[in-house]
Amino acid sequence: MGQEFFYPKAAVKSRTKLWLVWIVGITAVAGCELFFGVDTALGTGVSVVTILFYLAAYIVFILAVPLVFFALFRFIYSLWLKPWYRAWHINRIRNARYMREVLDRGQRDN
Repeated sequence: MGQEFFYPKAAVKSRTKLWLVWIVGITAVAGCELFFGVDTALGTGVSVVTILFYLAAYIVFILAVPLVFFALFRFIYSLWLKPWYRAWHINRIRNARYMREVLDRGQRDN
């Protein structure tokens, strides 16, 4: 009765499993570092709420940074790279046509 909430084993791809393992591992290391590092730095006990807040901020940071880079790359591509590539391609075709015309004119003159 409680298994309808879980995916079948074959439904989760191995690549997704690998990312989940990395995220869980990094989160576990960050949680241990925050718990022991903050506790010794302050010299007093740190509440669980503070640790959970830092852990949530770390997870948001891990997820937000790649998304920001993806959005910036998409913006840069659409604003500069796509028009530049299009102009380069058009000029390449045009230059090839001009060179064929020059060769044809040179052959006709001889």
